[in-house]
Amino acid sequence: MATITLVDARNELIELFDVAVEKANAIPEVRGPLTKVLAFNDTSRVPESPAIPGIPLAPMAPWARLSIRHSGGQSTSISQRRYINRGSIFVNVFVPKTTTDAAHRAQIIAQCFNAVFKEHRGSVDLRSIRYTDVPPDAAYFGQDVLAEFEWREFRRR
Repeated sequence: MATITLVDARNELIELFDVAVEKANAIPEVRGPLTKVLAFNDTSRVPESPAIPGIPLAPMAPWARLSIRHSGGQSTSISQRRYINRGSIFVNVFVPKTTTDAAHRAQIIAQCFNAVFKEHRGSVDLRSIRYTDVPPDAAYFGQDVLAEFEWREFRRR
């Protein structure tokens, strides 16, 4: 595992999210496009239309939200300059109940994220990749994909 920075780690995880969205959009059953939401601060946000900012997403469109949460790190050397940083990545998939086979579509999209996470070989290590079932709410069927991650950092004095 190479040494990287916080920005590098975050960018690598966002790139994985983008790859999974592209993979999901290539599957005819998804009937996308799947809209991406990066939720680093506001985890309750409903996506806006990519075509018209400020307007909520069309009620027929599936969407996925990425949350990256760093949980801390620790020094791995006597000199206190090498660190292992850890956290969790969460992908929440939402498919409107008004669409055909919404629960099945949510599972297909979640499988894309799961596969991309499992295939990843980069500077950020992913492990404990798993699904979490989400009880349907009034408007959406949901499926979550969760993974723990870690990355190494070398800090210069």
